[in-house]
This record gives sequence, C-alpha cells and structure tokens, in this order.
Amino acid sequence: MALAYQSQTFQNILKDFENITNEEDRIKHLSSLDVSPDEFITAVKGYRQAKDNEQDIRPYDGGLSGFLARTGGRFAGETLRGFGGLLDTVLPEDFTNAVKNKFQKEYETLPYEVRENIDEFLDPYHGEGIITHGELTSGDAENAVGHLAAYLNAAGVIKKVIRKGSKKINPTKEYKKDSNTKKFLKEGLYIDAGVSIIDTPEENIINVLYDGYEPSRRYIDAASSVLPVGYVQPDQPESLRYIQAMVNNLAAGGAIGFGLLGAGKLLHFGLKPLKESKLGQWTGEKYQEYFTAYRGVEDQELRDALIKAEFYAPGKYKEAELLSAELKSVGKEEKLYSNSLFNPNTIKGKENINKALKNEINPDTGLPYLDELKKVAPRTSEVLEKMRTNIDELSEIIQGSVKNSKISAKIGENLGTYLTRSYRVFDDPLYRKALNEELEIYIKSSGRSAKDVELSSFIKEASDEMQKAGIAAKDIPDTIRSLINYKEDKGLIANIANLGKNKKRLLKKLRLKEGRDDWIRKLWGERTDPFESYLSTVEKLSTSAAEFNFLNEVTKILTRKGLAKKFTPEQTKTVNRIMPVTPGQRGPFEADLAAAAADRINSRMGLSVKDFKNPLEALYTSDPLIAGAIREGFELDKPQYGWFYRTFLQAKGLSQASKTVGNPSTHVVNISGNTIMMLANGIPLSMLTNLGRATTTLKADIFNVANKNVFSLAKKNDKEVVEYLSDLIENGVIRSNVDVNFLRDTARDLERSGVNGMFSKRVKEGLLPTRVGKKLLDKATTVYQAEDDIFKIMHFEQMKKMYGDALGLKGKTLTKFAANMTRDLMPNYSLVPKFFKKVRRTPFGNFLAFPLEMTRVSKNLFKTAYDDYSGRTALKLGLDPIRDADKIAKLRMIGAKRFAGITATAVAGDAIHNASAHLFGITEKDKKAINNVVPRWEMNNDRMFIGPIDRDTNGHLGVDYVNLGLIDPFQYPKTIFKFGYALTNGAFDKDISSSDMMKMTTAAYDQILGPYAEPSIITQLAFDSATTIPRELRTTGDRVIYSGKTIGAAFVPPDLQRFFIKRKAYQDSMKKRGTEPYGLTDYGYSLLEDDAMTLFGFRSKRLDITSNLRRDLLDAKNNIKDAGLKYKKILQNPNILNDEEGRKEILDAYVYSAKAEKAAQRDAYSRISSYADLGITPRRTYRKETDFRPKVSDNDYVKALTQKRYGALSVDDIATFELILNNINVPKLDPFTSTSLDSAIKSNSPLVLNSDLRRTIAEIYKKLFKLKVKD
Repeated sequence: MALAYQSQTFQNILKDFENITNEEDRIKHLSSLDVSPDEFITAVKGYRQAKDNEQDIRPYDGGLSGFLARTGGRFAGETLRGFGGLLDTVLPEDFTNAVKNKFQKEYETLPYEVRENIDEFLDPYHGEGIITHGELTSGDAENAVGHLAAYLNAAGVIKKVIRKGSKKINPTKEYKKDSNTKKFLKEGLYIDAGVSIIDTPEENIINVLYDGYEPSRRYIDAASSVLPVGYVQPDQPESLRYIQAMVNNLAAGGAIGFGLLGAGKLLHFGLKPLKESKLGQWTGEKYQEYFTAYRGVEDQELRDALIKAEFYAPGKYKEAELLSAELKSVGKEEKLYSNSLFNPNTIKGKENINKALKNEINPDTGLPYLDELKKVAPRTSEVLEKMRTNIDELSEIIQGSVKNSKISAKIGENLGTYLTRSYRVFDDPLYRKALNEELEIYIKSSGRSAKDVELSSFIKEASDEMQKAGIAAKDIPDTIRSLINYKEDKGLIANIANLGKNKKRLLKKLRLKEGRDDWIRKLWGERTDPFESYLSTVEKLSTSAAEFNFLNEVTKILTRKGLAKKFTPEQTKTVNRIMPVTPGQRGPFEADLAAAAADRINSRMGLSVKDFKNPLEALYTSDPLIAGAIREGFELDKPQYGWFYRTFLQAKGLSQASKTVGNPSTHVVNISGNTIMMLANGIPLSMLTNLGRATTTLKADIFNVANKNVFSLAKKNDKEVVEYLSDLIENGVIRSNVDVNFLRDTARDLERSGVNGMFSKRVKEGLLPTRVGKKLLDKATTVYQAEDDIFKIMHFEQMKKMYGDALGLKGKTLTKFAANMTRDLMPNYSLVPKFFKKVRRTPFGNFLAFPLEMTRVSKNLFKTAYDDYSGRTALKLGLDPIRDADKIAKLRMIGAKRFAGITATAVAGDAIHNASAHLFGITEKDKKAINNVVPRWEMNNDRMFIGPIDRDTNGHLGVDYVNLGLIDPFQYPKTIFKFGYALTNGAFDKDISSSDMMKMTTAAYDQILGPYAEPSIITQLAFDSATTIPRELRTTGDRVIYSGKTIGAAFVPPDLQRFFIKRKAYQDSMKKRGTEPYGLTDYGYSLLEDDAMTLFGFRSKRLDITSNLRRDLLDAKNNIKDAGLKYKKILQNPNILNDEEGRKEILDAYVYSAKAEKAAQRDAYSRISSYADLGITPRRTYRKETDFRPKVSDNDYVKALTQKRYGALSVDDIATFELILNNINVPKLDPFTSTSLDSAIKSNSPLVLNSDLRRTIAEIYKKLFKLKVKD
C-alpha cells in the first residue's frame, strides 16, 4: 500500500510511536498495519515539508469543499473497509485470498502518487480537536458525520436485503404499515447492525463501555451471565468476533432505543397539554398564519386555488392585451386607418368600433356594425369577435354568481353599455388632481386663463349646462367640484346593477335634470378608444370572475376532501358542532366559511352577502387557517396612511428601487443568481433547451407579440403561445420576482391610500419628477422582471420534462405539478410570509423578502431532493415498488441530480476562493487572517482573489478581490449555517476570546438579522443627515445642503454614484497634473475598467490592510485605556466610607477594572495576531519574501504612527502591542499613580486611609505581571 502523510493511519502511527521508542518494535508495528518502513519514511518527508511550509496537514482545503471531500472520503473508506472485512470473514478463505492478491497486483501498477491520493481520500486525516473559526469544518464533527453516513448506508443495505429476502420467502404475504413505535425500534436495530459491519469487532459498544467506563463492568458481567452478550476478545476467531459484536450492538442498541422511546413518550405527553391548551393552539395558528408561505394551508389543491385566485385576472388581462395589439396590427394591414367609418384615429371611427364590439345596429343601414366591418376588414372583425367572446365568457361567470334574479337581469341589460365605458377620473388620481387645479384657475380668472385648454373647455361646457339647468352662478363651482370628486361605488357589480339609480341620485343631488350627459362624460374623461375600453372592461370583469371562480373551486375541494362540513340551519345554532368529518378528526367546526367568503367579496368587490350566491353557505371547518386564507388570500388589509407616512413610504420605495431595478450591477447579479439557482436544481445546461420557448413567451409578455418565431415582431397571435403565457401567469410561475413585487406592493398600498404609485399602469408621471424618469424606471423594472421570468420558464419546462417522463403526467395535471415545483424551488414573492409583508410598511428592513425566500427555497431544495431520492415522493404519489419500479428509479435519478447541483452550488464559491488564493500565493493562514480583518458584513463570505497581497502607490499593504457573496443567491442561508456553526464551536473553545465571540456575534447580527431589524435606506440616511453634520458647516444654508445631499444619495443608484465619484476623482487628478481630463490612460485610468466596469457593477474591492491595522490599533489602545475607568471613578467618589463595605467597593472596582484590562489585552491580541498571520508585526512586515511579496522599506506599524489625522499612537504603544503579541500581559492599571493617589486624597478615599487595602491591591497588581495574555 501507499501511505499518505495526510491520512488518519499515518497520524495514528505518529501517536503510537510516542509510546514505542524501540526501532525494532516500531518496525513490527508498521508490519502489523501492512506498512513498509520505506513507505513510512516517504510519508514523514512529506509531513515535515508541509509543516515547514505551514500547510494544513489535512487533505484538501479548510473550507466547505474540503469538509465535504474529507467527510465523503471517510464515508467511502469506512464503507469499503466494513463490507470488505465482513466478506473476508464469511467467504471461503481461498477465494478471498485470490481476490486480494489479484487486486494487490493491479493496485501496485498505479503510480505511487495516485496510490497516495487514494489513501488520503479513503482515510483522510480530519485533525481531531481542530475547530476552525468562520469555516464549515471541525475535525471531530466531519469524522463523526463520515462515520454516521457509513452506518446509515450499511443499515439501508441490511434493510433492503431483509425486505427482499422476506418477499422471496413469502411473496404472497401482505405487510402492514408499522406503528411509529415499532418503526423507531426497527430502524434503530438496522442502524446497530450497520455499526457492527462498519466498525471493527473490538469497537462494539460493550467493549467501548467496558474499557472506557469502569463502573459499567459489573453490570456487563452480570448481563453476560443471562444474555448472549460479552466482551469481544482479540484472540477469538474472526467470524466469532463479528457475531459477538453484532449481538452486543443489537442488545445495547435495543436497550438504548427503549430508553429513548420512553423519554420521547414522556416528553410528548408532558407537552401535549400545553399544545392543546387555548394559548398553545392560538400561538400555533398565529405562527402558521404569519410566518409560513401558504398562511398555514397544507392541502396542495387549496394552495393552487389560492395562487390562481391571485393571478387569474393578470392572466386574462394579458390575453386581452395580446388581442388588442393584434387588432391594431391587423387594422393597419387591412388599411382600416384610411376607412372613413372605422378609422381608429377619429372620434367617429372609435365610436363605431366600440359599437361593433357591442354588436350594435347601424341606424342608417339597419345592419350590425360588426357585419359592416367584416366587409372592409374581415380579419379585424375576426379579432373583434374574439374580444367580444372574451368579454361574454367573463360576463357569464359574474352573471351566474349574482344572487338576486332582478339584479342578474339588470346586469345582463347594462353589461354591454357600462363595461365598455370607463372614466379617467375614477382610476387616474392625476387626472382628478389636474381637473381640480384647472377648476381653480377657471374660477380665479373667470374662464380667461387656462393651464390645459382641453380641460378648461370641459369645465366651461359643464358650467354652461348648469346655468341652463337653473343652478345659481355662486353654486356652480361647488357643483362642478362635486362632480369632479364624485366617487364610484365600491365594486363592479354594484356599479352595473345601480347604474341608472346612481346617475339619477347624482343628478338629483346636483339639482340637474335628466337629459343629455355628454358633457359629464367629457368632464370625467370618458375613454372612447376601443382598445383602452376593452382592456378596462377585461380588467374589471376578470378581477370579479377570479373571486367567484375561487369560491366555487374551494367549495368543491373542501367538500370532496372532507375538510369542511355542511350544517342545517338548526345545527348552525348549536355552539359546539362536534361532528367529525374524517375518522379521528375532532371538532368543533367553529370556523364559518360563509362568513369568510362574505368578508372577502365585500373587501374586494364591495358586495354584501345578499348580493351574490355564496357557495360556502352553511359550510364550517375545524381549521381556522383555511377560513383565514379564504378571507384574506395573500393580500394584506387596506392601509390607512396619513400624508406624512405616505410621503415617507414613497421615498422608501423609490430609494429601494434605485438600489435594485435602477442599479446596473443588480441586473448582473439577478442573471448570475438565477443561473446559480438553476445549477442548484440540478439542471445547469439542460435548461438551455427551453431557451427558445422562454424567449417567445417573454416576447409575448413584454412586446405583445405572440408568435412562435423568436425573431419575428409580427403581431399575429398564436393560440398556443397565448394559452401558454396565460397558464404561466395564472399558476404563479412568472411575474413573481421578489424585489419587483416588493416595490409594486408598496406602490399599490399608496394607490389604495389615494397616492400615485411608482408602477401604476395609468399614471403618466410617478414619483419621479419627469416623464423620462418614470419611463426609465418602468423599462428597468420590465427588464429586471424579464431576467427573472426567463429562468422560471426554463425551470418550469424542465420540471415538466423531468417529472412528466418519470411519472407519466400529462396536460393540466402536469402543468400544476410543474408550476408547484417552480414556486417551491425558485423565489416567489406571493409566498413571502404575511408578517414580513407587513414589515414592508414600516421604517425598518431593506430587501428583506429575498433572503427569506432563499431560505425557503434552500429548505425545499434539500427536502425535494431527499424525497425524490429516498422514495418518499413515490410513497406520497402511491407508486408501487414493483409495478412502478421504473418510475421510482427515474425519481431517484432526479433526486441524485438535484443533490449533485446542491453540492456543486455549495462548494463552487469555496473552490473559487481556494483556487484563486493558491494562484496568487495566499496561504490558508492568510485567508483566515483576511477574513478576520474584513468588514463584519463581509465576514465568512467567499472571495475570488484577483491579485496577490501587495502594496499600492501609497505604500499601503492590501489585497484585491471580488466578493462572491454578492452574486450568490444562497449566501444568506449559507451565512446562517456558517455563523451558527462558528458560534457553537466558539462557545466551547477556550482559545476563542470574548472579543472574537462578540465580533462573530455582531457580524452574524448584521448579516442574518440586518435585513429585517435595521432601519431602511431612507430612514438611516434621514437620521444621518440630522446627526452627522460636520462641525465646520456653521451656516443654516450649508447644513441644509449637506442634509439634502445625504438624503438625496438614497435615490441615486450606487453604481452611478461610484461612476461619477471615480470619474470626478480622475478629472481632478488630471487637472492637478496639468493634463486634459479626458486624455489617454497613461496615469492608470482605464476607460474600460474604470468607466464601463464601474458603471455596470463589475467591480473589485481592495482591502487596505494598513488602514485597517491603524483603526484596530487605535480601538485596542482605547479599550485598554478605558478598562480602568471604574476604578478611577470610585477613587473620586467622596461618599465611599472607610468601613468594610467601602473598602470592599474599592477592591471590587480594582479587580473589575483589572479583569476588564486583561480582557482588552486579550482582544488586542486577537486583533493584532490576525495581522501577524499576514506577516505584519511590530518588528517586521513579512515573515519572509516570496515571489509575490515585494521588498519593503518600512514597517506598517510605523506607517500607522505617521497617519496623524486618524489619532495618536506612540512608540510606547507599539512596544506594548509587541509584548501582547508575544503573549505577555502588560498591566497598565497601576493602582498607585500620582493621579490616582491625588484623586483618593481629595475624596478622602479608604485607599489612602487603610494600609491593608493598599497591600491587598498591590499584591493583585504584582500577580498581573505573571499572567499571560491568553491565560
């Protein structure tokens, strides 16, 4: 065999040789392990060379990839050794010897280096006791994980062998499902058997207890007299040793299993009363409602219905947009714009197309307008008929859901007239505002001045009509004002049903007579454009139809699955309706689903319960979460904002928009992040096969061009493309980008509060002051959404392909299954928990939805991969292990691919980090030191180094890198795991100081809780603008300008800020040099790297180690200095008496201050030791020269002294730091300095009055000199 120095066997031999000093005995020991002396000497040479170069003795690197490689190697090695030993025992000796000899000959033909690599992989050294901070690695942990995986694998093999054997012996026997208790015990015994195979017989649990815990021996001896358990002796035959070890493990494991089961049962029964109490139930329900993706709804069909209810209307609206675009395109092709009767550009033409859409008769010819249109533009009339059919289908849904037959008839009567009319005054707040402003101008100028001539003419016509109606001149302004500010009824159906009644009521209120109302329609801004009218009609109809469809579908699901029960009117009066719906389910059925449906329809449509048919009437459920989901869906309640808070939320939304959709580099991150997510899903390259379909679909969504040709812009709709796009929207696959919808919901809240939102469809000018700015924001948002949608479409298609092939699913069933997988395995704003959507309305939190969604996605990726691979998915779907063996095998392959993708995603950043470090000569020690000195919000992030550790033109030591955490969408869940691991290890590691723990804790808070708890961008900058005004700004004007600039930075994209700052610095520099600002790049400024790369966010970062050192030294100095404050202050206190209590107070204060100083020096040691690992010490800058490390003329500590603007450091300070770095405690808290004694004398302190107290403190002070910093 080949012995690698990075193997566990080699490390064990080194330990063994500490007790074996005789050379002959050492050679015998090597021989017993099948290791030759030459192999051992070769390994020792490699070991010494690695130690000299300060390399990690463990194979592979110290990061996540190394953890996985060593853990995987331990698993593979233990599995091979375990099963190999078992086969060697049970198979004939001649056969096993022949096999071993054959294998040995083939193995020895491999190069020695290859054999070394195999050895270190199958038997890796983990570094027992090694706990590395900030890394996913611990020697003991990874060794244990590798062994555990081998145990579980062996247990799984035994389980399969027993099951298949049982079926072969008795194929007709039906096996019942085990109870949880029986299943727990059986699984435990399988694991015990697996342990017996993997471990050597001498490592069985009885031997371990007997050798390691002496009091157990008498119990084991007693048990062996009545049970077949006993100590495994090394001189026993090998087969007997294996059998005895198996019996020992099974017996001990069974006893432990029963003990754990009993403890679990006791815990269960102990917590059961709390769980079933009202408080416990209420807490559980609120958690489910506010902190889970589907508001606590578990049933998948109900989840799908909730999603469809939210996206049905947008899907139908998109279909309408496509038809409207096709109508315009076909009209142009058929030269409709030159037709006098139907020219869409003329008022008459618009009216006639509207009449054709309503299927009205032309009074001049007696023919339907639609028939006349067919003669001149047959394809246009065909599209128009599709539009009419679309409206009629939606209308029928609504008409069939209205409760009162009279109202239903009224809707049928008014549907065609009302729904093709819409008014800007009701859905465009800016139009209403402009009308009011124009009215005031009209009143003040008596109609002689106008800001908008058209609006002014509408007001004049209204004034004239009111004069004709006999309204007094003094009342006309208020009457017009009432018309302008008139509010529609709350919902669509109420408006239809009460159309005539509302109009009469309004006219009566305004003292106007029934008659010609053209002037009112003009004033309200009637939309006469047939395209606009059609879209408005579909939007309103589909929103109402979605609600009624949802209630009908939910009713079917609940009754079919027994999740709700219908009660008679008499039964509904009973307080406790305890009528189980399914066996074992208990009531009472107190959640009234009819009331939940009524609340939903009232809040969304303005209808009372008497106006519509409620399919949930008399239905009750025992699950209040279902009722809550029906009542609210994914929507939040309507906000009530004052003007100040509305203004603040507008600013918050715009500031966040500038940092996401408005920031160029965020688009790059959006694309790269989605690519990484596809890799994690196990579909990195296969997704490209769906790129064409994804592109044509997005083309239809963005440009309203629904044809299959990727490069064609002809607006001829392909039915398949339209239906496919509509399905994607309705199933919540696309338009679910987390950041975009986070911003859109803020805008929607503002619109519901009467303020224009950033993304309103009808508002011409949003929050930005110019139309150009609003248009840019809209375009950037569309692009950002498209970057997300294209990957989700590819993911959806790949899920259809994979699971359709594996499970044989087709049609709508496959579509729903794949859509659910995409929603679960890709971020989706709809599934952000309710609580965090509410946080969006507060001054706190920045982009909190994305890290939440990535945590959910990470959990679902692991769960789905495990379910597919383990067979749980097959079990859920009711697949038969024999009949559906092919389907189950395909599911396992899907799970394996997803596991591979998860693993690749997890280690990719770490691999880049290590490879780039190796390329530029950055050692493991350097990497750890760099991680300790970077800003806390970058701690534990993977980095790609793009250069060695070197000096810049200012002589500052530093390193250039790209922070990979910015482009890794899984950075947040990785951060939780890494910090959780590091902090857990730190709690038990004596070598980690409290300051290290505090730094890690603070960094963990910043990175894990920061998105939710920290102030929003605008909140923080508003606070900064008021609290960080420089002292030199003394005038009010200067201070206001400073505050304005500080707050204004919130609304400028960061990439643009960096671009302009860097460009200005370059220009200023060139001017100082007397060179034209836009000269060539002779002075180190590259137009490509510094302009384009900065503008689009492709930027590196430089860690200035010298400047960081300065700050850390000053912090350390001040901490040491401040440690003695408590002692100094108590000496100044005249109220401390010279009695026992007073003397104790002074002694305690000194001890406290001495401990604080000791802790501060430990903190200083922690800080400067990281720089020492980089070769920067008080005496020298580098440990040694390397190819990458330049010669230096001075020391970084000396440089720190010369940077006066940052504060004062003295030569004595540096001498102190040198002693601390050498683990020498330097007591600075002299209790008897002249200053301390002067303070004590002035206050008449016991320190000067009591010699015993002085003696005691002096003794403590002397002891401090004997301590080490790390003690």
